[in-house]
Amino acid sequence: MKKKIQIVICCLLCFLMVACSGEKEKKGQSDEVTDIVLSDKQSDMALQFVKDLTQRKYDKLQKDYAYDEQMHKAVREDSFQKQLDAYNDSLGSLIEAEQPYGQSYQNSTIIMIPCRMEEQNTNIQLSLNEQDQIQGLFFKPYKSQKKAAKAPDGVKEREVELQIADGKKLSGRLTTPAEGKSFPLVILLAGSGPNDMDETIYDNKPFQDIAWGLAKKGIASYRYDKRTYTYPESFTVKDTVEQEVIFDAVAAFSQMKQQKQIDTNKIYILGHSLSGYLIPRIAAEMDGCAGYIMMAAPARALDELLMEQVTYLAKLDGNITKDEQAAIEQYKQDQQDLQRIDELSDAKIFFGGMSKAYIKDLLSYDAVQQAADIKVPVLCAQGLRDYQVTEEDQAIWRKNFETHKNWIFTTYPNATHLMIDGEGTPTNEEYKTKGHVNQAFIEDMASFIKK
Repeated sequence: MKKKIQIVICCLLCFLMVACSGEKEKKGQSDEVTDIVLSDKQSDMALQFVKDLTQRKYDKLQKDYAYDEQMHKAVREDSFQKQLDAYNDSLGSLIEAEQPYGQSYQNSTIIMIPCRMEEQNTNIQLSLNEQDQIQGLFFKPYKSQKKAAKAPDGVKEREVELQIADGKKLSGRLTTPAEGKSFPLVILLAGSGPNDMDETIYDNKPFQDIAWGLAKKGIASYRYDKRTYTYPESFTVKDTVEQEVIFDAVAAFSQMKQQKQIDTNKIYILGHSLSGYLIPRIAAEMDGCAGYIMMAAPARALDELLMEQVTYLAKLDGNITKDEQAAIEQYKQDQQDLQRIDELSDAKIFFGGMSKAYIKDLLSYDAVQQAADIKVPVLCAQGLRDYQVTEEDQAIWRKNFETHKNWIFTTYPNATHLMIDGEGTPTNEEYKTKGHVNQAFIEDMASFIKK
């Protein structure tokens, strides 16, 4: 199997391929996203486009489709084919192109084609102008139109949209025990990247596992699609973790306090990975949160973790390829560039996906130092087969807070970054193997909440 460096924690970009002029905001246009029914002609065109793209029939892409002026020029440039080659190499062969679905956004028709790929599923997205000309091509996180899985016996779920800034909404799901009236609740905050509410990675859905597992223990939960998943175009180079995570976490906390089924004195927040790292900042914005769960939460600066990850993956098979060495050298250069960040362009991208504004915001944040301000209970949980956030991070949290009565630490010997058990040398390839969140972790959370 071809070795690839895929770093889940750093998947911050939305795989923007070609910026399309038709999606730029115009005066008087609404930024409301509306679901629409595609015509047969639009659906057939989109499916054929995906087949030609994934089969690398670039000559057909140039000749057989209608483009606006900007895209017509772009698809004929050598750099366009090189970009497509890079995406095809990363994603692997097309297994299945699902039925396209559509949305209307600022007078543009957005066609999403969920694609199950050999290496990594994706949504290939086409943007059409009012003349049905292609004006943009994007690679986005995989988002199928297939219905959510049916909840097991004893578990009840209903859709509850999260109201966020600028009148926007995020799809969300409130999960409760099937019987009862007043439950403790855990708000689930996903890690970095444009995650859906289940934190879907291949066939794994760790947040769905946690929600259902807690419901069986008498505890409700709320999870929602991230803003960068639903509105990736709105996340700009000026935005930071405030827009990615914190603002919406605060909104979820406020909204959940209005739910009649919820004991408002027992609302907890779980942060996974990046969101776990941000728990101290989130806690500073909360009033009345009962406690926090830090799931695979970094204690070190993210540039240190990312450098560690890219090096670890490159060395896995004992052979560092030319491309892998180039990635390592680029990360080293990015680390050096942090020392002179104010001198760099605002368009500079660090570590494969972080804007200057994004990383600069994090440079001034000391998670461990700010965590000292948390006075409510904290559960800090770590999988010991996690190569992304490691025992070293857990050791730092322990060193600083193990003597604090409000902190509890747990570890799971076989668990990965997703808190799913595995065996052998930890590798990114095992994320492709379907599993379920460690039951002991779910039981430890339930005990923590009911204590």
